[in-house]
Amino acid sequence: MAPSHDETPFPTDPRGRLAVAEALRGARTIAAAGHLPLDGDGIGSALGLVHALRAAGREAVCVIGGPVPRNLTFLPGIADAVRLPGALPFVPDAFVALDGGDEDRFVPMLPLARSARHFLDVDHHVTNKRFGTASWVDANHAATGLMVLGLIDDLGLPLTPDAALCIYVALVTDTGRFSYSNTDPASHEAAARLLRHGVRPDEVLRHVYRSLPRGRLDIAAEVTRRLATSPDGTLAWSEVTLAMCAEAGVAPLDAHDAIEVPLALGGVEVAALFREQERGTAEPAATHVSLRSTTTFDVAAFAVARGGGGHRRAAGFTAQESPAAAAARIVPDLQAAVVHHRATEVGR
Repeated sequence: MAPSHDETPFPTDPRGRLAVAEALRGARTIAAAGHLPLDGDGIGSALGLVHALRAAGREAVCVIGGPVPRNLTFLPGIADAVRLPGALPFVPDAFVALDGGDEDRFVPMLPLARSARHFLDVDHHVTNKRFGTASWVDANHAATGLMVLGLIDDLGLPLTPDAALCIYVALVTDTGRFSYSNTDPASHEAAARLLRHGVRPDEVLRHVYRSLPRGRLDIAAEVTRRLATSPDGTLAWSEVTLAMCAEAGVAPLDAHDAIEVPLALGGVEVAALFREQERGTAEPAATHVSLRSTTTFDVAAFAVARGGGGHRRAAGFTAQESPAAAAARIVPDLQAAVVHHRATEVGR
């Protein structure tokens, strides 16, 4: 998310934007990839850029390093993407890593990225570590897809209907259907432009939000059943385990947005979801901790202190333990941080 209207804007990065654009302008062959696990902004940004480059006669390919969420498989160009460990049709001059704050979000693609002359990092997360040979980081953008739209303009590329659709999905998913605090005038202006290039919002809604398998609803019901709150109701949390996913018949990746359950509870200021990660039989348990804030409480700062990152109001990190153990350890710290923040705000 970008900052809400009542928060201080982040620094812009015109030098980074220029450096990335110049690298892409001089590259003959280009590969683009969204971070792992894949989401609407990451894969939408990568596909949108590739569609625009190809329409201009450039050699470009989208690289996919992990499973694609079921509700994003309709995106144009998914079938043509190179799924690792498959081979690319060329050696890329430039590799564009999109929407990931750390190179750890691109692990399967790193050998390919590091072999390219330009390893480009384009991202809107305030915690981005600027890991590319050139990085453009600007957290004022509601979605990385909007940064791709800017690059398309900078490079004079055509905005095709397919590119517009992919970028619109990036925008609509990272703004929560234009409901999060990062939704600003620029978001709606970009959406209007994308609609003029053929995007149909009703079709996006049907594919992204209204094509859920029954098991995904069963997961939401179980997440609701396991919902817990702090005594004052301002902090809510729940969990998703591998056993829950197996019983519901869904992939763990398909439950990534179950954070919306604790976040939807009235009076909640901070929500957390403890989602068990898939692993090999010999690997220890690991849990992805997703955090959301509805106030000025900075969940990114909390996540960074634990090896993660993200935005002020949407962030996460990984705990090397089961969801139950992670919740038992982390919830008290999170509650104490929220109480401290509230006391600090009152004292101002």
